[in-house]
Amino acid sequence: MDLAAEPVSRTMHEVMTLTENTSKHLILDPEADKTPYYFELNKAFYGGNEEEARKKSLFTLGGCPTSPLELDYTICEMALQATKYDMPMMVLSMAMSAASSPVYLAGTLVTHNAEVLAGLVITQLFKPGHPTFYGSSTTAFDIKGGTAPVGSPELGMISAGVAKLAQYYGLPCVVAGS
Repeated sequence: MDLAAEPVSRTMHEVMTLTENTSKHLILDPEADKTPYYFELNKAFYGGNEEEARKKSLFTLGGCPTSPLELDYTICEMALQATKYDMPMMVLSMAMSAASSPVYLAGTLVTHNAEVLAGLVITQLFKPGHPTFYGSSTTAFDIKGGTAPVGSPELGMISAGVAKLAQYYGLPCVVAGS
């Protein structure tokens, strides 16, 4: 693929800047059609060695279900691209208690869990055994202020519950506030 001949987007500039300024693994929530470019960057890092790039991806691709309980085209396409290019996949729910999920935290955790598991199942259907992450940015909705307070005590409680669910399933976990 000739990257010089392709149109360069803001997204690619962002990813390039990230890779030039860190030695850490990156979690991207990209546009699915940019995945081949991310893979080319990954290959370039390993001197063009495709096998090495597939074995040790610099990137994890992430996608968010639409709460409540919808896996749209975007996340399904992201899961397909992640499996095609051997990049780990993180499914991250952003359910909001009292807005896009039940007002009670237990109900929000059930909604969250169903959304993430659905995304992980789709990924595993595309490629059984593909590396996946259980993700959360789920929080409570502040009805009075109309905001999603990410520093609230509810976020900590939800994140702790999500971490226990991921532990139960034996999956690596990424939660808000960590």
